[in-house]
Amino acid sequence: MREPSTLELAAIARELEFLKGFYIEKFYEFPGPQFRLKLNKSGEGQHNLVIAPARFLGIASVLTLQDQPTNFSQAVRKRISNSKITGISLMNDDRVLCISMEKGDQAQSLIIEMFGKGNVIIADSEMKITLAYSRHEFSDRKIFPGETYAAPKNKRITVSNLSNVGMLQEAIASSPKPKEKNIMQALSSVINIGSLYVEDAVMRLGIDPSAPSDSLSDSDIAAISKNISTYSEYISSPKPRIYTENGFMVDYALCDIKKYEGMEIESFKLSYEALEKYYLSHKENPQPVESSKAKELEASIRKQKEIIEQTAMEIKELKLKGDTIYNNMQLINSIIKMARETKRFKKEDIEEAFGIKVKEVNLKDKTVTIEL
Repeated sequence: MREPSTLELAAIARELEFLKGFYIEKFYEFPGPQFRLKLNKSGEGQHNLVIAPARFLGIASVLTLQDQPTNFSQAVRKRISNSKITGISLMNDDRVLCISMEKGDQAQSLIIEMFGKGNVIIADSEMKITLAYSRHEFSDRKIFPGETYAAPKNKRITVSNLSNVGMLQEAIASSPKPKEKNIMQALSSVINIGSLYVEDAVMRLGIDPSAPSDSLSDSDIAAISKNISTYSEYISSPKPRIYTENGFMVDYALCDIKKYEGMEIESFKLSYEALEKYYLSHKENPQPVESSKAKELEASIRKQKEIIEQTAMEIKELKLKGDTIYNNMQLINSIIKMARETKRFKKEDIEEAFGIKVKEVNLKDKTVTIEL
């Protein structure tokens, strides 16, 4: 399953803005990993914000997991319980969602990385990391307590300037387009909204996304830029849906996707509702599952085949040797006769008498080694 794109997370961040003013009652951790914030607000009831790093983030309608307190969940509770949510936004226009909180005069941020293996991080008012579910060190940033949190470096075109056709056109035109890169690779190097939507913008023009990047003309670039800019409207007005085929979920999107034409569509009111069903209730097209016994049998058959092949090679080699000896039997008998009658001789004597190459004569062992 793919990760949510920046475009999709931007839409979800807008949908979750209603949580401003809610208080964090408790933080839970489940296997997966998966996390849940129990939220409440006087007069508006409770909500469960579920976080499945790099997979799903949103208000979940179905909760089936049992709480399993861990050192991490307890450490998070100590820091953020009873905090008031003051804002929800994307950091650096990337796949990093930041939930701003305050408790008294103390401000904190709950940072959720929705890429790679995902992560959940808590930082203070100066963005100093105080707690991290996973600790990492990258070439340009560190995720360790005491370090200042920095989101990954972003590309030139993001969700905040996506509607600017001129900026899009300039970014695409100036991006490197070597022959060995295709159009999708070239566009993805400067545009961060999600490959699904970039590919869709190209396909709607009848252009092959896998064509060499240097095949793009100025008119192609202008048309692609205009097409891509239209996806900005789905941040504030998404049309979330799940595409299914033969009863199995294939993908989800914020809008109509050309390559999925003809598939069944299930529409949703909110983007995170589509993601909840796709990620938390996902039913994949079943693949044959090999049992341990089947694997053992397969390994045994493979081993037996190797033994048979090796034996066949040995038989072939021995037959070749046997045929060679049989075809030279008269010569061999003559050498044996000479050896018995002469008693003492050198390899040169045999070579001169029979015109063959003698490798060794060992009178002690009574052996003569010849080449045939």
